[in-house]
Amino acid sequence: ANKEIFNIRIHRKKTEERCTELLNKLQIEQNNTIILREQMEHSKARELEISKQLQNKPCKTNDSEKLSADGLESMERHLIKLSNLVRAKDNEIKVLQAIVHKECVERTKLMNSLEGFQQRT
Repeated sequence: ANKEIFNIRIHRKKTEERCTELLNKLQIEQNNTIILREQMEHSKARELEISKQLQNKPCKTNDSEKLSADGLESMERHLIKLSNLVRAKDNEIKVLQAIVHKECVERTKLMNSLEGFQQRT
């Protein structure tokens, strides 16, 4: 019984370490997602600003307006790229949350087993 308790304690410690590691990784991914969202919001604001500038200018085509339109297209591509990155990070966070949940459930089971062994001895 003591060997079982010892093995459960070792497994519990490893599970706790894994949970801590996953929680840290989850926090990092959430921070990265926040940064990406801020970049995306900045890009959206910049795109809106460029769009308003283009709307307020007279309808004549010259090189500077073509450059502005090219800039707007570039911003749109960048915004799409950022949106895809945010989506990918959100998916990574969901996966990490599921893993953390699974590890916590396993830890709870181990704690219950350990308490049961301790009560029997």
